[in-house]
Amino acid sequence: MRDALGERAYPPEQVVRLHLVRHLLQSGQRPRHVVPLELPALQNLLRDSAPDSVITHPGNGELQACWELLAQHDMNGLRQKLNQAALQRGLLGCVQELIGPLNALVGQAWVRGDIQIFEEHLYTECVTIFLRSALERVARDVKKSPPRVLLTTVPKEPHGLGLLMAETVFAVEACDCRSLGVQTPLADIVRAAASQGAHLVALSFSASLKPSYVLQTLQELRSQLPAEVWIWAGGSNRALSHIDLAGVVAMQRLEDMAGLLALWRRHQQVDSTADERATNAI
Repeated sequence: MRDALGERAYPPEQVVRLHLVRHLLQSGQRPRHVVPLELPALQNLLRDSAPDSVITHPGNGELQACWELLAQHDMNGLRQKLNQAALQRGLLGCVQELIGPLNALVGQAWVRGDIQIFEEHLYTECVTIFLRSALERVARDVKKSPPRVLLTTVPKEPHGLGLLMAETVFAVEACDCRSLGVQTPLADIVRAAASQGAHLVALSFSASLKPSYVLQTLQELRSQLPAEVWIWAGGSNRALSHIDLAGVVAMQRLEDMAGLLALWRRHQQVDSTADERATNAI
């Protein structure tokens, strides 16, 4: 259809169908087996081809409880559950072991059409409020140290929850974080990195972006940033498994961040020691 200005307008059910088609093609299905199908058949095919939900595995009672609270639209109950998990597991454990898998479930359910857009928005807002509150507490209690991290997403990437989760991990690891929010133009990322003295630029890429766009954007940004400023790219976009750029670190798991930060700090310590020896020699 077209609106009054002649722009294309897609009804909601068609948008859902297109998301399902894309998801199935990306998972390896052949176009001729997918494209002609109607919405119910696409949903059934996705259910048949998807791996067992993490909810069905033992030891995930907490995840099951969170999922049921979301299904009941009990956002206060969900926030309380997240607060309990943070007390029991620590904030880092809560983010990595509970919120991460829960995000995956919500995303899969939305693609299948099992939850509505407003339910996904309720969930995102609930987790965002929880993480921002947790970040305020961390900022009061943790003494910051390098690296200084600039966090944002590139144009066309409106999803900020993954970025907020990464900021939480950085903050718990005592990094000095500066967030620009979402969809920052590349030229502004470069200017902000210079003005803030950033050591790392952390970007989040969801599966909604075309992999070719992700690779092109990373190449362009890498060419504009100084060599000593590293780019860390994380998220669910499949392009991240194919990145081979000097000065760009691709992460598909939040659990990898602590180890990478330890490596960065050791590398910086070695460089500082070498510089000190050179200065003394002079």
